[in-house]
Amino acid sequence: MIKVANLKEERELWLQTLEQMLQDNIYMKNRLAAIIKEDITASSLEKAEYYHNELLHKDAVIALLRYDIIKQNKIATTIENENAVSRKHEKLRSDMQMMEAEFSRLLNDFNIVYP
Repeated sequence: MIKVANLKEERELWLQTLEQMLQDNIYMKNRLAAIIKEDITASSLEKAEYYHNELLHKDAVIALLRYDIIKQNKIATTIENENAVSRKHEKLRSDMQMMEAEFSRLLNDFNIVYP
């Protein structure tokens, strides 16, 4: 059986990962704003709008995941049933893996379009 303390450590790492994603997201939005100031064609505006919407969406997902992880940290200290804690943790792990993959793709695509 996985120890609850190990799960808490993993959740703390996820919070750090989300913080880094948030910082990267801010950096990309600032780069996007600078690019828009310099180059404003119809094509570049469409691309910029797409990435802006994606970055805003990632902000929302980061906030939701962060909330869920913090909530899980609080719940895990009060729930005695390790199976319940473990099931919720597995769901968060799956969500974090998906978010990391999506964010990595977005970051790579963004850096290709805006080198």
